[in-house]
Amino acid sequence: MVKSRDNFALRRSSGAPPLIIAHRGCSAHAPENTMAAFRMAIEAGVDMIELDVHLTADEEVVVIHDQTLQRTTTGNGPVRSYSRQELHAFDAGSWFDPAFASERIPTLHDVLMLARNRCRVNIELKSHPFHRELRTHYGRKVLETVASAGMGKDVLMSSFDHRLLAEVHSQDPGVVIGVLQTRFRSLWDRSANSARDIGASVFICSRRALRSSLLDSVHQSGLAVFVYSVNDPDDAERLAARSVDGLISDDPARLQPRFTQSR
Repeated sequence: MVKSRDNFALRRSSGAPPLIIAHRGCSAHAPENTMAAFRMAIEAGVDMIELDVHLTADEEVVVIHDQTLQRTTTGNGPVRSYSRQELHAFDAGSWFDPAFASERIPTLHDVLMLARNRCRVNIELKSHPFHRELRTHYGRKVLETVASAGMGKDVLMSSFDHRLLAEVHSQDPGVVIGVLQTRFRSLWDRSANSARDIGASVFICSRRALRSSLLDSVHQSGLAVFVYSVNDPDDAERLAARSVDGLISDDPARLQPRFTQSR
């Protein structure tokens, strides 16, 4: 079913359910960041799919979590060392289950076209902390890919690298930004301040980090709050009761029935 963009407010209105966001697709049941995982998530009726992107040697934006290939493909070494055509030779599914041996590393453009008019897409940008020039170029290539797919109004760009997000926002002030909270407890409150400073619309944190004071502070600043990774339906209900706006899950189909009646 094609969903109207009107259904995609990032902040929950009174009585509305939280957004259900598929973490790397339906990654509990299919290999992460593959077309199979994204199709499964979209067929389950998620509001958004989440994915990770890197650049190839020939400047194509591809969807894979790690900077290197060996964990989730039959390849080896950095993604950046291979062309898109060379990457296509690697199996991106058998590590999960032999039934997915035909899966390949998808391009961002292919995933965006799959999601177009069906759900939103959260693109997590990976950090290049010591290479400002590469960071700027990387952000530009992702923005160009989003524009070429006609998905500019349906994409959220998030990252732990807040400087990268600021670069992207400076290149396209209309892009919707989500700040991922730093992993270091001492910097949690600073992450919330950073979200406000760069004009983010969404603050994303782990369940462990979700203190009531942090949730209240972020909401008072007008930002939506997304939480990861939420795979248990009871946990999902508890977080929804605390006014969390989005639930990022490896198993979104398991959460959906708890919120179906309020959609």
